[in-house]
Amino acid sequence: MYITIGNIPKETRQKLSRGAHMVVGYIPVTKLERIGNKASRRRALTNLFHGCMEILLGPLASHGVTGLPMSSGDGIWRRCHPILATFVGDYPEQVLVTCTYYGECPKCEAPRDRLGEYQMFPPVTTEQHSRLMLWLMAMYGLFTWPVEILESSRSFTLSGRPCH
Repeated sequence: MYITIGNIPKETRQKLSRGAHMVVGYIPVTKLERIGNKASRRRALTNLFHGCMEILLGPLASHGVTGLPMSSGDGIWRRCHPILATFVGDYPEQVLVTCTYYGECPKCEAPRDRLGEYQMFPPVTTEQHSRLMLWLMAMYGLFTWPVEILESSRSFTLSGRPCH
């Protein structure tokens, strides 16, 4: 997993030789073939991924709230609040991060049988994104929700459909 700063010019950021990216950590690549049950293996892989993200991004969450002294380009130390502004991944990674099912669009409400069509579908709403993000933050201990709300939200994916 790499990290970069958003206000670096595109010409610099796009060239790896310019050093605008920094490795934050590595996410293990495994198929967990010893787990015989396919559903259990998928769940274990998902949990492994989200556990790694919690370890890698956990410090970022606390510094995003409290701030962190950082030296700027002109040498002056300023309090910065780093945040995760974007996630770049291929389709399987987007499905994993957004807690949707494979075959669904993680960005819009396109029906499964109409994916890939050259047609605009309504985007997933901010409310749905917010609900998922708050639920994930609560699961990782970064946010406290009343138990009854957390329990009622547990079984839904980003699209609002029941999750198994």
